[in-house]
Amino acid sequence: MERLDLDQMHWKIELWEKTLSEDSYGNQKETWTKEKSLWAEVARTDRYSEQKLSEGVRAENILKFKVYFDKDITFEKRIKHEDRMYNIMNILELGYRDGMEVIGRWTA
Repeated sequence: MERLDLDQMHWKIELWEKTLSEDSYGNQKETWTKEKSLWAEVARTDRYSEQKLSEGVRAENILKFKVYFDKDITFEKRIKHEDRMYNIMNILELGYRDGMEVIGRWTA
């Protein structure tokens, strides 16, 4: 069973949530606001890829974040790390609410 390694939790990441607001014409506008900061262990997953598409090249990077257990981390939120926003792809509980492993994907 994987556990948190406290000596490796030296990255500060941010949890962002989607909010809807109205513009001056009454249209719904989606924005992202910072909810909280968390300490995390960040690991590369060796899953970096580039795809040639008709509109250009698309890069994708997948990271693994290990954090203390936090019920606020859900699939509807994003993680910001080093000025990049990562969509949450998977959430695993470590132990019994000891921690969480969150897999995030950044796409250029």
